[in-house]
Amino acid sequence: NTGWRDSPLVEAALAGDLCVLDGIHRLRPDGLASLHQLLLDGEATLHDGTRLLRAGHFDALRERLGLTAQQLADSCSVRRVHPSFRVVALAQPPSPTDRWLSSDLLPLFAWHELPPIGEGEMADWLAALCPALQPAAREALLCIADALDTSVPGGDALDSYSGAPPGGLSLSPRQLKRVARRAAAAGDGGAAGAELAA
Repeated sequence: NTGWRDSPLVEAALAGDLCVLDGIHRLRPDGLASLHQLLLDGEATLHDGTRLLRAGHFDALRERLGLTAQQLADSCSVRRVHPSFRVVALAQPPSPTDRWLSSDLLPLFAWHELPPIGEGEMADWLAALCPALQPAAREALLCIADALDTSVPGGDALDSYSGAPPGGLSLSPRQLKRVARRAAAAGDGGAAGAELAA
């Protein structure tokens, strides 16, 4: 017997939560295509046969059949997508070597391109988020991030924090924040990590 569990995306759709898709540039095109119907129409058919309907369609069907929401879910495997459900997707901009953003994906989201974060801005941001992190540890972490950003195969250097094409190494701001918080929580404010990086 196969058991099915709702994914975080389905749970967010049913509860009316915000779902953050971080790093969608790493997904295969068919992975994003599977979200097409849910994001554009507010409806989807899941692998177990359950049908998600946007609130207006679900309510009209429920009234027409004279069933409760629970009866529809139990007998017809139809569930209501909450009208407050929203999706925010984060990605690196397309590059000449990685053209992940296609004409099929453009209508799924309202796109906003943000400028790369400068080294000074990143240092200020880390200082605000992790005040317990010693300045030397913060600088060492930023140096490591910069070294990873510029370690692209073929020797081509990229602007700091702008991301690397596939195969290159980089630390996203989210990853930098996680590393900084762990270093600060180590008890010495990240001093041991700064000594190792030096």
